[in-house]
Amino acid sequence: MALLISKELSIIGGIKTNQIYIRLFLNLDYSGTNLYVNTETYISKEAYLDGKKNIIKINEIPDSKIFKYDRKEDGVDLLLIAHNKLKNLLSTDEITNVPELDPSTGEFLVNQHKEVIMNKIIYNLKFADKNQIKIIDIK
Repeated sequence: MALLISKELSIIGGIKTNQIYIRLFLNLDYSGTNLYVNTETYISKEAYLDGKKNIIKINEIPDSKIFKYDRKEDGVDLLLIAHNKLKNLLSTDEITNVPELDPSTGEFLVNQHKEVIMNKIIYNLKFADKNQIKIIDIK
């Protein structure tokens, strides 16, 4: 099983490609609540099958990631779960809440109810649209 991302990319010294191929390797921690995923990215499935270390580095694709796992909610097919979680990560803007600060004092700003005012910011832009990422080689 692998992810195939179909989008025009410029990699290694400006080389253009229309797709990348990502293999996932995973482990579940002892408690069964964290899924550790490592990735290897290739310019194509053929580069992976060649057997050489043709791995490429793309900054937006994490080499490793820890995903929360809940057997009741997520199911039992860990490989499919990991692929879907990575697909979702790569196709979604990551948004976080940060407190608004007073520019003159650096203190948190609060509203009339004494609650800290929070602003949503995008701290990681999506890498590709969902329709550009496919799970392939399902056996």
